[in-house]
Amino acid sequence: MTITPAAPFAIERAARPDVRRAVEPVATGEVVRFSRITSAELFAPLPPVPWLVQALDMAPGAPTLFAGYGYTGKSLAAQALAIAVASGDLDAWGLFPVRHGRVLHIDYEQGRRLTCERYQDLCRGYGIAPQDLAGRLEVVALPPHYLDDPGAEDLLARELDGHALCIVDPFRGAAPATDENDSRAVRRVLDAFTRASERTGCVVTDIHHTRKPTEGAPGGRKMAIRGSGDFYSAHATVLQFDAQRGRPVVISHEKARVSGRLHPDFELVIEAADEGGLRVI
Repeated sequence: MTITPAAPFAIERAARPDVRRAVEPVATGEVVRFSRITSAELFAPLPPVPWLVQALDMAPGAPTLFAGYGYTGKSLAAQALAIAVASGDLDAWGLFPVRHGRVLHIDYEQGRRLTCERYQDLCRGYGIAPQDLAGRLEVVALPPHYLDDPGAEDLLARELDGHALCIVDPFRGAAPATDENDSRAVRRVLDAFTRASERTGCVVTDIHHTRKPTEGAPGGRKMAIRGSGDFYSAHATVLQFDAQRGRPVVISHEKARVSGRLHPDFELVIEAADEGGLRVI
């Protein structure tokens, strides 16, 4: 059987006037077109993945989610991760090697005093001198601009430029006009995080709440994430926090889009250090 290739598309072949009106501005350069990856670029050798935390599949691109119900240590664990990345010589929680670099923490919930107090406690606990983090760790506390506002992607990309990690805490505070049960609205915000990360090479980690998991519920732990299923699908990496009073926080690695390798469950303990302050280990 002989297959006759289709003729190349030409504007003059569009018989309907409304079709011609739709395609002619594209052909004449009057509207913006999608940015395409050429064949040469598509098959060019790829550089190594610039992992932030390889063991947990954290890399630039789609964001990382820290999910858990209230008071499971999500924010404090994120701040301890920030110190490890910014310090230049610490592993994350004493467990995982990290790529070191500048960190930006965008706080939409704790406020200036509590955020600063926790960073001071963690620095004392880890034995980090504040001057060692100069120019490497910065906080934006309760900013007046939200990440579901028009133009938020460009704003975020400008703020992320030159950083290795950005913490957005929490998603709900960062995007207050977004209905967390509205799939399209949630996706619009999270996709902006992804594009800003792709543009800058900065890993975005956002924090979101879950419902208390129901034992034996279909779909596993990911179904406990509050709101639209896009909270799971739009993140490249999902770390779920579970804690009971007086016990270590159990972290389950629920998604690893880049490598496909899930890390086994591990535990974190928030403890007072002998020299004062706090550690997350």
